[in-house]
Amino acid sequence: EWDKFPGIHNKVRSIRVSTDAAEKETFEKLRRLGIWEVFCENMSFLKELRDQNIVPQLKFSFTYQYENFRELRKFIDFCKGYSADFIILERLQNITFSEQEFIEKAVHFSGHPCYAEFIEIISDPVFQAYEIWHDFDYPGVQNIPKSIAKQRMREVAGELFR
Repeated sequence: EWDKFPGIHNKVRSIRVSTDAAEKETFEKLRRLGIWEVFCENMSFLKELRDQNIVPQLKFSFTYQYENFRELRKFIDFCKGYSADFIILERLQNITFSEQEFIEKAVHFSGHPCYAEFIEIISDPVFQAYEIWHDFDYPGVQNIPKSIAKQRMREVAGELFR
């Protein structure tokens, strides 16, 4: 697809890929009709573009929820393996679910049966790395304010977003 649009190649400043998984089974469950191997091939292509500085910034995002929160640490490694400049971790929002489905998936709610495990995972210092932005505002977990996240993104991007 990239070859079909040569006129935009030097106009792309940033690419953000919403992945929501670091493992085949989870990816194919959450990204219905997605095929892990094809996805990884595409990410390898984006990595080449980033490594050659054809794409100046490559970001990956992950919406955490019941089906994938245990892969959060692994996702960081996944992103680094594809030359990510920035990693974004965001809580699930109720856009398409029934209220009951949302409550079952929203592991970030203090009443969720897996909440303590979720907090233990996100308390890991790995999530304070410079290239990571998250919306963790849970008791006992260090938050990254949006102003600092934006500052980091500008610094990682260099002159792109100034």
